[in-house]
Amino acid sequence: MPRDPPIDQQSGSCYVRFSQFYAAKLTFDPNTANNYLSLSAGNRTVMECFPESGGYLEHPDRFDTLWHVLCAESLCAGKYYWEVCGQAGPRGFAANLGIAYGRINRKGADLSCSIGGNAVSWCLSVSPDGGRRQRFSARHRNKSFDIPRVACERIGLYLDWPAGTLAIYDVVAGAMTLIHRFRSVFTEPLFPAFGVYSKSSLTIQQLP
Repeated sequence: MPRDPPIDQQSGSCYVRFSQFYAAKLTFDPNTANNYLSLSAGNRTVMECFPESGGYLEHPDRFDTLWHVLCAESLCAGKYYWEVCGQAGPRGFAANLGIAYGRINRKGADLSCSIGGNAVSWCLSVSPDGGRRQRFSARHRNKSFDIPRVACERIGLYLDWPAGTLAIYDVVAGAMTLIHRFRSVFTEPLFPAFGVYSKSSLTIQQLP
């Protein structure tokens, strides 16, 4: 297999490489979904539905307070790429997109349960910033770093588990622009992790 392109390269060839060789087949895990998140499209779409309830049964893996959900598939000892499309609610688009170890706490609303709020999770946080504008930040260990605004219609995430990197891209017409890159030393399987707010929705894309 040819060598990967540089992780911050902005080109169509980079997109083709990631989507062809490293595409991860992912679905949201209903056993982890908060009761105010609704899953559809074969568990590939999640929408915040408060005050309606998703009607899930109690489960030890469920986030009981924060509006979070993990994917059912774990990622370990390899390279993985996935894309998510976001849809704004009436008050704008609000979501977290990232990864977490399976041992992230699920019960309660403190930082140990919050994606990006602790040592076991990493995420891109998107929130309304007045009008149609969005605020973007990278979050880990409850430290946030503001990053420039992007289109945010389609976000690509590339996990290189052996190298300890998670790269997050803005994807437009097959061209990739690096938004942020996390560096760490991964020691356990990781799960794609999401938070969804303000009637927003996220859909995991099916890649070629």
